[in-house]
Amino acid sequence: MRTINRDQIKENTKELKNLLKKQKKKQLTFRIQMLILLKENPKMILKEVSNLLPVSYPTLQRWWGYYKEGGLEKLLEWNVERFKGRLREEQIKKIEKKNKQWGI
Repeated sequence: MRTINRDQIKENTKELKNLLKKQKKKQLTFRIQMLILLKENPKMILKEVSNLLPVSYPTLQRWWGYYKEGGLEKLLEWNVERFKGRLREEQIKKIEKKNKQWGI
């Protein structure tokens, strides 16, 4: 297990904590907390961070890769699509027909 190069974290702890307070998506707060823990604890490794946050070690590795690749912007991207469901052809046609009747 390699230690993380803290110099790659450009933001200071105060900036990260302010960002954490403003964050509305709970899933993204864990990503910011990861950076704070790494920045504040110079000898901490990702495996130890995974023991402190409700996030698996492979997920933390992926997040750290995002951060190294594109900084905070890349780390805080949220590209999750919601489940759209599965309709049969006839169900889709029935809905389209009703939408036309209602002028939608």
